[in-house]
Amino acid sequence: MRLGTRIAFALLSAVVVAGFFLSANEIDLAQSLASPNIAHPAGTDQLGRDMLLRAISGGSHSVLTAALAWLGALAVGVFLGVLASIAPSKTIRESIRATISLGYTVPFFPLVVAGAGAAGLGNAGAYIVLVAVAWVVPARQTDLLATRLMSAQFVVANRALGYPNDQLARFVLLPEIAATIVIPSVAVLPEILALDAALAFFGLGPPLPQASLGSLVVSGIDMVSVAPWVAICPILMLASICFALRTVVQGGKT
Repeated sequence: MRLGTRIAFALLSAVVVAGFFLSANEIDLAQSLASPNIAHPAGTDQLGRDMLLRAISGGSHSVLTAALAWLGALAVGVFLGVLASIAPSKTIRESIRATISLGYTVPFFPLVVAGAGAAGLGNAGAYIVLVAVAWVVPARQTDLLATRLMSAQFVVANRALGYPNDQLARFVLLPEIAATIVIPSVAVLPEILALDAALAFFGLGPPLPQASLGSLVVSGIDMVSVAPWVAICPILMLASICFALRTVVQGGKT
């Protein structure tokens, strides 16, 4: 692992861990909209809360949300992809593949966002949207890989000997999928993080006073003419975390 990758991983870890311990919601109206200074290097918001602490706390929340959404999408995608190849019923296999194809062709994203926003699901809505958008790619990749493996000679021989499909999936398909699909799929984490931030514009995200990077950016844009640092700090934090994630992913491939 290169030095740059180690530094990026250390910074990401520090942000995630610090988010659990920092007190980012302390109100001090005497410091309302204070410009960057020694006490508050990134300034304060309209309630006198330290923007650097708020950005770190929001960054921790956003990274964890993106990671959980990635795991959820991966679990759904791999399960359906494997099922599309080993399900005993042809109807089930074709139905799953049709659903995967629809995920590529039908613009589900605005529909899911609108539905989650209208239902007032907040943070749960953001998670649902992220999983609903991200599961299609691993599902298609898993289906293609599993179909190819199921036609391999050693798998055909094992099936002829009565080897059950669930054991084939566990001991043959999943190890190959882990190496070929699961590990490279980490590369989508920066995109999921950016999408999570964008969902704040639709009212999806954690409830107050907890903030995500997206909600901090949204609230900061409203203050940009009065206190630009309220918007600049979370934007820089979001860009830095996405860059660090990309660096870690690229470094992990070498």
